Amino acid sequence: MAEDEPEQVENRYRTAMSRALPSVERRADDVAAVFDDVQAAMRQGAWTSTSHAADDFASGCATHDTAAANAGGDCVADLRARRDGEPVTVPATDSRAYWG
Repeated sequence: MAEDEPEQVENRYRTAMSRALPSVERRADDVAAVFDDVQAAMRQGAWTSTSHAADDFASGCATHDTAAANAGGDCVADLRARRDGEPVTVPATDSRAYWG
């Protein structure tokens, strides 16, 4: 390292994202499963309707289930991409060296 280059230290911002990732992944899994019980109950005939209301409800749940799973997965992917875009070390004078 040249004399005029600042010391390189841990990027604590990146480290914080790495530590948060397992929790975000678990929560994304929870979100993806939020409609599972409703859909299982509907498949087992928990609600039938001659006016198609039950079918409409089940269809809406399926749509929201897909959206929730996609949102959870997107959140994980975004956090992982953001973390992976960060350098492992930063100059000691960088604010990411003092994150948290």
